[in-house]
Order: sequence, then structure tokens, then C-alpha cells
Amino acid sequence: MGKQEDLVGLSQKVLEAAIELCSGQVRPQQEQMERAVAQTLQTGGHLIVQAGTGVGKSLGYLAPLLTKAATEGRTQLVSTASLALQRQILSKDAPLVVKAVKDLVGTNLQVESLKGWGNYLCRLRLSNAENLGDTGDGLLWSDPKQAKSGEHQVKQVLDWVGQSGTGDRDEVPFPVSDIAWRQVSVSRRECIGRLCPFFDECFPAKAKEKAFDADIVITNHTLLGIYAGGNTDILPAFDSLVVDEAHDLVSRVRSQGTETLSASLLRRVERNIRPYSTSAAKTLGQIHKTLTEELEGYPAGSMKVRPQSFSDLFRDLDDALREARPTIKDKSGSATQASQAQVARAGLDQIAEVIEAWSAPTDKTVVWINDTKTALNIAPLDVASGLAKNLFSGHPTILASATLTAGGSFEHVRRQIGIDWSEKPIEELDVGSAFDPQKQGILYVAEHLADPGRNGLSDETFGVINRLIEASNGGCLGLFSSRRAAERAAELMRENTDHLVLLQGEDTLPSLVSQYQSDANACLFGTLSLWQGVDIPGLTNRLVVIDRIPFPRPDDPIVQALSDQAQRLGRNAFMETSLAPAVLLMAQGAGRLLRSPQDKGVVAILDPRISRKTYGSYIRKSLPNFWSTPDLDLVCAALQRLGEQI
Repeated sequence: MGKQEDLVGLSQKVLEAAIELCSGQVRPQQEQMERAVAQTLQTGGHLIVQAGTGVGKSLGYLAPLLTKAATEGRTQLVSTASLALQRQILSKDAPLVVKAVKDLVGTNLQVESLKGWGNYLCRLRLSNAENLGDTGDGLLWSDPKQAKSGEHQVKQVLDWVGQSGTGDRDEVPFPVSDIAWRQVSVSRRECIGRLCPFFDECFPAKAKEKAFDADIVITNHTLLGIYAGGNTDILPAFDSLVVDEAHDLVSRVRSQGTETLSASLLRRVERNIRPYSTSAAKTLGQIHKTLTEELEGYPAGSMKVRPQSFSDLFRDLDDALREARPTIKDKSGSATQASQAQVARAGLDQIAEVIEAWSAPTDKTVVWINDTKTALNIAPLDVASGLAKNLFSGHPTILASATLTAGGSFEHVRRQIGIDWSEKPIEELDVGSAFDPQKQGILYVAEHLADPGRNGLSDETFGVINRLIEASNGGCLGLFSSRRAAERAAELMRENTDHLVLLQGEDTLPSLVSQYQSDANACLFGTLSLWQGVDIPGLTNRLVVIDRIPFPRPDDPIVQALSDQAQRLGRNAFMETSLAPAVLLMAQGAGRLLRSPQDKGVVAILDPRISRKTYGSYIRKSLPNFWSTPDLDLVCAALQRLGEQI
């Protein structure tokens, strides 16, 4: 038996053993995926695999990945977009496969997670946490109410840290705002490393050390983007890569690569360098004033032409940085002084990266001013080349997700991610879903409604939502394309029904999902973060309402820039930059309905353009193959029968 047959055959046994450990059954779709992944890992090529709900894709790629780690002794990498999936892999799926591999191969594999430095508590910051509101980096609470809340959260963290072995923010059992967490953590560039008296107990250093010694590392798309940008020290040397939730890879990598120059950044850096150079701090204060005036005087949105006034501002910034850098020295040699100096240097480095981004060729970046006119943003237009060069060219790669095809084709995701630029062979596979959407779900399209307009949803549309919810006796997950629509729907349903209506933003998302899941008659309304990654099996979630096709805003600077680029290259800009992303998001949203073989319900799309426009068939090809009807009476009758089962 050849080596390839050994890996493929052994991987299949590992999958079967892992499934047996959780008293489950190997699904044909899962087995098909596992075999394809094993073959790809052995041949060294690439695989793009779409695995719908119920397939168990995590086990489908973990079985061959861990088998390869055990038989070849090389580190393997998994990257996810969401914390929820990372937790599932670490706490549920990976332990099953680890035990199966140990039983079959005799190797006890180590699986660890790796996150950004700022995800962990800093013990040096904690030791100075009595100075709430200013921990050396000048980050002040903006108002008394925020200060009171922030100080309370920091004190909660201080009480909790003794119970934590990791210092990981994602394990904190209570809400902590970003600004409060900033008081007790540092970025990698702000860390003083071995100069710190707490280095031997450093949470992020220990996490990195464990991950660099692990057989399997579970990381996130943000760190993957840093690696693809050329900072290869951020991750351990690895052999093969699985990118789960691959539909989110490009947006996460682009977001990570976006540089921002804001008034608040200049103000913070100005305060931090003042103890070292009053002259440089004064210059930054003047630039801060100039930036504020320039942002106010320039329209929000995309900056097609870069004004000379901004170029002059960046030249002055560069001069200020050159003046400030030599003056920043550790004054007393204490850890606190060293930390303050490092924070000051980090701020200068952050500004330097913005200057470098501004200096990049104009056809390589997109520049815009945010809606509040408080910041200038610079994002890379192309992230595919970095992914192709630094990831796909050197590593066999599995791109996996429940939604990777748009209109039945992988073409969009291949182009966006850049895997076509790799010289390695590329295979495509759609294993479908383990569920039967035709028997388990109904797709209702409200063909009688008017096309949605710019002024928000119509009263008639809200009336349909009300009727659907009354028929189903609650149990509705409302997915809205705007915050305003979600809030208005929540307001009206609270007035017109007796059901508990939960609204995203009024509590933490995990808390809202927990409340929704525990009350069979509750409704949960929200925007884009609810469209994907939310897993609510059972009849509690029997109605999913989608208000409209989630086209990106046409005035979004990145969408505009990508559209212009597509037109220059002779491609269909609407299809590439508006329709395909909307379709993938719609498929994610519709996928919230069926999360187990017993689930039943309705996906109601209140945008009739799916039936009226020529691109409607393209959208339908990307959705689960539900039984479809435009008959509202029939749908309400079905929902009423489901509601009676609660």
C-alpha cells in the first residue's frame, strides 16, 4: 500500500473512531469531504470545499489534518473567522480526534490556540491598575458615566484574573468594553518583553510558547492576514493550512491591513511623547489641529484624488516622528518607565505605518474619510496577491465553508482569495448538506410587496413580519440589512405582539442568543453579525426573516474602488462587487434555519426582487433547496402548526 493510500485509509479510520466516541454516525457527505481533504494534504495541492449545515465539516478536515500531524510530525494550522467556531474546535471537535489518533496511531497530539497579543491581560498593566483612566498611554475615559462603568469593569477583571489560567479576554464571563480592556492589556509592539518583571508569568507569551510547541494550532484570519503581509514570525512554522469560514477571509485580512489616522490617535501619541520631547509633542498637537480642520473641510467618503494639503500634513508628521524617536529613552530603568517608553514608541510606529500606507501607489490602496469626519482610512485594494504568495504557494491549503459558491460556482471566491495564482493544483468540491431542505424548510418570497427603497422598509413589509410572527407564535430570528430597520421592527413588534423581542445592541450577543434559545416564543432581531455564526438548533428558531437582499452600500469606498477596478479589467462590476457578496451573505442567513436533522421552519425573504429581477435565479441557486412558495396564507398555516408544537 502506497503512502497516499496509507494517509487516506488511516484518516478514514480516525474519522470513524472520532464519530464513535461521540456516539454519532459518519455521514456520506462528511466521509466524501474527509477523503478529499486527505488526498489533497497528501498530494500537496489545494482544495476548495463547500460543506453545508449538518455535514460536520470540522471533523471532516480535522481527521486527516491530525492524522498527517501524527504520521509526519509536522505542525498543522487551522484558521477561523469566528470565536464560536474556534471554541467548538478546541473544546469539542479536536479532543475527539486527538483521542481517536492516540488510540489508532499511539501519538498524543497537542492542540493549542493562538490569538493576538492584545487578547490577553498584561500583568504589568494589572499591577498599575489602581491608576484607572490613565495607565501610561494617555487613554482617558471620555466622560464621567463611561469612567464609572469602565472602572467597575476593570475592577471586575482584577477580581477575575486570579481564577484564570490564561488571561484570555474571550474567557471573561462578563462584558468588558474595548476601552476598559485597553487599560489592562497591551499590543505586541507595546510589550517590553524580557524587561518586564512579570515576563515568566506573561499570559500572551505563554500562549505563544505553547502554540509554537503544538502539533495543531487554531488561529484566526486576522493573524493569518498579518502572516500573509510578510510578518511570518507571528505564527509557528507549519506544514498545511485549513481556512475554515473561508468566505470571510478576504474581508478580515483587508480589515487587518487597514491603517487609520485619527484625531484621537494623534492626541494619545502627543500625550505619550510629551515627557520625552515637548517640542515634538507640540508639533503633533499642531498637526492634530490641522488634521481636524482638514477632515471637517473635506467631504466624507472616498478620496479619489489626494489633496496636497494632506500630503503636506503627512510630510509634517514624518518630520515630527524623526524628531521624537531619538528622545524616547527609559528614564529610570524601572519596568513602569520602560513600559511607558515602549508605549510611546509603539504610537510613533503606528503613525509611521499610516504614513507608509499613504505613500503607496494610488492604484494599490483605497483612501476614505469616515462618516463622522474624525479619521482618514487607508486600506489595501489587493489582498489576494499576499495570500497567494505567502500562504498558498508554500502550503497545501483547504478552503472550507458552508457558503463558498455564488450562483453555483466557486469562481468568485477563487478570484477574491487569490488561490488561482498558486501553481499548485486546485480541486473543487461541493458535498451539499446532510439535511433535506425540501422536506424540512419552506422558502417564502413576498412577491406582492414593493421593491425596498432608500427610505427603509414599508408599513406593508412590517405588517407581513407581524403576521408571520403571530402565526408562528414567536420563534423568529430577524435578519436585517440596517440597524434602523432592526430597531423599527423591534419597536413595532413590541407594540403589536406579546412576545419577548430581543434586539442586538441591548445586551451582549451571547446573552441575547441564550435568552432567545431558552424562550420558545421569543424573537431576536439584529444586523450582520447575526447572519452568520449563530447556531440555534430546534423549533425555538422556526422562522428566519430576511428583510432585503444585503447588497453592500454603493457608496462604500472599498466597494467603489473594487468596482472601478473590475470595470477597468473588463469584468462585471455589479456581479463581482455587489451581487456575489450579497448572495454569500444571504446563503449564510438562510442557513440559520436548519441546524439539526429535526429542525423545521420557514425562511421568509421580504424582497420581491428575487422573483422579479434577472439575477433572482442566481440568488436562488446559492440558497438551500427549500420548498418554495409565494403564498402567505399557506406559509402562515404551516407556521401555526409548528407553533402549536411548542
